Amino acid sequence: MSSKIHGYHATGFNRAIAGVAVACAVTFMMLSSTLARQLDFEAGWSHYQQGRFVEAFEIWEPLADAGNAQAQFNLAVLYEEGRGVDADPSKAAYWNTRAVESEYPPALHNFALSLLAEKRNVEAINYLRQAAEKNFAASQYTLGKIHQFGIGVPENPDLAFQYIEKAAKSGLVKAQYNLGKMYRDGYGINVDDTASALWFEMAADRGYSKAQNSISSKYGMGQGVTRDDVQALKWAILAARSGIKGAIQKEEYFRARMDAEKIQKAEALAENFKKKK
Repeated sequence: MSSKIHGYHATGFNRAIAGVAVACAVTFMMLSSTLARQLDFEAGWSHYQQGRFVEAFEIWEPLADAGNAQAQFNLAVLYEEGRGVDADPSKAAYWNTRAVESEYPPALHNFALSLLAEKRNVEAINYLRQAAEKNFAASQYTLGKIHQFGIGVPENPDLAFQYIEKAAKSGLVKAQYNLGKMYRDGYGINVDDTASALWFEMAADRGYSKAQNSISSKYGMGQGVTRDDVQALKWAILAARSGIKGAIQKEEYFRARMDAEKIQKAEALAENFKKKK
């Protein structure tokens, strides 16, 4: 006997269409559920940013129980810092472990750091690599430093450069500064003053004071950039304000070789500086 769907014969084609319709409906429900969970998570994040930690916890806890890795990780942070709940290291560890099992990059990274603190370097590197493969910049940067300083592995300038470069391109400001140093010093890459200045200035524009001090020198010497005393003094002023060693002396040096008009221009640029995101 032929089966019927909505009063008509279900041919092979009709059954296929019906199957697609059911699959689409299921997919839509799954997407709707995922979107709802994400909206719930964002509501918790909004509360967290406002310092309403209890409300953030109340939103994130059921999401964490349901397997949301972001919520699991953030519950770990709340328990670790005692925000919205009593500080509880064991519960913090529990939720971070759940997030690690979900392969959530920040959780993988934090767990790796705890392993590094215990000198369990091989295990730590494994977790860092998992996070790095998911384009987590902090893990890429940490792996770069591990290979640079030979922590648990032989020093490897090439790998150090590759990981730092990935982190820099992902937007991690301290990686951008360190990439500038690598190009400056020829570590893992040939010396390239232009590339060095580019990465220093990128990090300096984002408010990284060490990079501001370094790009000040670049402009002062005309190394990798056209010499510009106004820019050199501007960056030296900003670095000095942050207490970077040697920046005050550098500022004084540039002031001594500039006329009043250029000094005033540099001071104005420093005063009106707004870091980029």
